Amino acid sequence: MSVDTKLYLNTRWGIDDIAIIIKRTQDTKLEIESNHSFAPGYFTFKLPDIGRMIQVHSYVQTPIGTVTLLSMAANEQGHKILKDIAEVIGGLFMDNDCDGKCELITGKLSDDDKLPYFIKYAVINDGIKPDNITGLLDSMSAWYDRCDDENKPPILKMRDRGIGI
Repeated sequence: MSVDTKLYLNTRWGIDDIAIIIKRTQDTKLEIESNHSFAPGYFTFKLPDIGRMIQVHSYVQTPIGTVTLLSMAANEQGHKILKDIAEVIGGLFMDNDCDGKCELITGKLSDDDKLPYFIKYAVINDGIKPDNITGLLDSMSAWYDRCDDENKPPILKMRDRGIGI
């Protein structure tokens, strides 16, 4: 058994969301491998550019509730990778699972934010950085335009685009 670094995340962050955040914070390729035949909700995130793997366990029961657990071998690089993720989405960070000491990291996209849905949407879909307010506003505006456009009757969509009528 080895010493692991762990990060406990809110389950509102899906596997695909976490993968996007890892790719952006580490600026690397990421391969997702499902290990469902071994255990339900178990994935491996492979970071081939840096030669590391993150074990991902969905819906883990803990004393603080149901969480998504990210785990990797403990060393300086592993600490940095998981802390980088936590600084974006928050979480309970444990640099050494043998000593049991945890650090609560409030990320830029933690539940404390007033607009968590829009911030998550902007980071995941539009690629903005969590502290880019202008990018967030642009993303919200684009989201509104897309929703508004989808709800308009076809005849109004055509008029807005300068077609006919």
